[in-house]
Amino acid sequence: MAADDSIQRASQVCNNCKTRKKACDKLLPTCSYCSKRGLACRYERTPESRAESAGVSVGSIADLLSCDVGPKLDGLVNLQVCHAIHRTGISIDELANRFFHYFHQWLPIISPATFRETATKYQHGVPPADFSVLLLSMYVIVLRPTDGPMHKDDIRPKDLYNTVKIFLGHVQTKLCSSILLVQATILVASYEYACGKPGGAYVSLGLALRMGYVLELQHSVMPDSLHKGPLLQHSRAEQKNIWWGIIVMERLIVLELPSKHLSLSTRYPRGQFEFPADLSDDFNGNTPSTNGAGNHHDHVTKDDFANVVRACYYLDAVLMTMDSMSSPGDLNGQILDFLRIAMGSSAHAPHSETLTIATRSLMLCHKTILNHLPSEDIEQRRSTEDALDSAATMILEAAYDHSEHFGDIDAISLSCFYCLDVALQQYEKRPNLQQQGHITQAAQSARCLMGVFRGRWPTP
Repeated sequence: MAADDSIQRASQVCNNCKTRKKACDKLLPTCSYCSKRGLACRYERTPESRAESAGVSVGSIADLLSCDVGPKLDGLVNLQVCHAIHRTGISIDELANRFFHYFHQWLPIISPATFRETATKYQHGVPPADFSVLLLSMYVIVLRPTDGPMHKDDIRPKDLYNTVKIFLGHVQTKLCSSILLVQATILVASYEYACGKPGGAYVSLGLALRMGYVLELQHSVMPDSLHKGPLLQHSRAEQKNIWWGIIVMERLIVLELPSKHLSLSTRYPRGQFEFPADLSDDFNGNTPSTNGAGNHHDHVTKDDFANVVRACYYLDAVLMTMDSMSSPGDLNGQILDFLRIAMGSSAHAPHSETLTIATRSLMLCHKTILNHLPSEDIEQRRSTEDALDSAATMILEAAYDHSEHFGDIDAISLSCFYCLDVALQQYEKRPNLQQQGHITQAAQSARCLMGVFRGRWPTP
């Protein structure tokens, strides 16, 4: 009893337990929770610094730098997840619902079933550090500028983004590579791309690409008989979609880089390969395969992501002709055929990366044709400019369609802003388009949609 009387306790819960919103025994100098996990236990908040306003305290950063792989690192990163839940007011269940309802439609690189199984497994425990980093990156994607409790602890998307960059970088240095870290890094690159930072997105995706090579994910798109990659805990269907996600995101990003020489680090598969899987909750494991990349427009399906991948084939073909300074030949007709079928086969096509990549490929193709045409070939030049007008009109009309039938900005793809910007540039330099009332109205819808999009995805 005397020993009990000698125990010293703080007058308030420690910072870690307060963030977790759990009971704290207030023991001094370290409470039981922090002591078991090797965490720095603090009972007073330090003055806010730039790092703390971003959702990370100076003490947390110091703890992070001293962490090695193990329970201490897992616990510290998990505390940031608890911090995100508390400050955003978004539970893990709500996080999953938002993510898989919207973003997953455009870039299905995470299996809903696998994610929910893992989240349930660690519902009352501490998950591995890389899963916590994935959770934080998902929060970055789903958190809107208008979300969160309206008080002094309110957190903004860019604050959470800064937190993820810090923890992702450190956990990656400790673990080197994992499927979960690749997924998290792709999400970070997607956020940077959507927020108008294609250069930063290119760098982040490069990290995801190299971690993917370490895990040999490039082999996951091969048929079962040719698959050489290691056996990982995640399904090969999920691995396959991750690799396709890297391929698609790299092409979307490269289109926006200022360099005139667009070079790709990934190759579109040749020979025998498999298209991405439909990673829905009822996925049965069957995925389409092909013996080659030709005649892709003959294989258009209702699987949106598979169509995005097919569009990448045409973009690669156009970029190849640009690099070799050769004529695009019949590429224009092939892209048009694919685009017509894809736009009619998918419920999301007017607002998806399929439209972005295919129409941008078409515009690059015609700009390449213009570069090869002699100045005196006025008729052919006029025909090519008309084709560029048609591509721009298709994009603008898709914006008008969205304003008329869809109310949620998250219902459109992350490439929306860039695609509309290119179409408006074509519209503004072509008086014949400006003289057509319905196109002018569509252009107004496009400008409005770009403003709403930038409000949803502000530059960090």
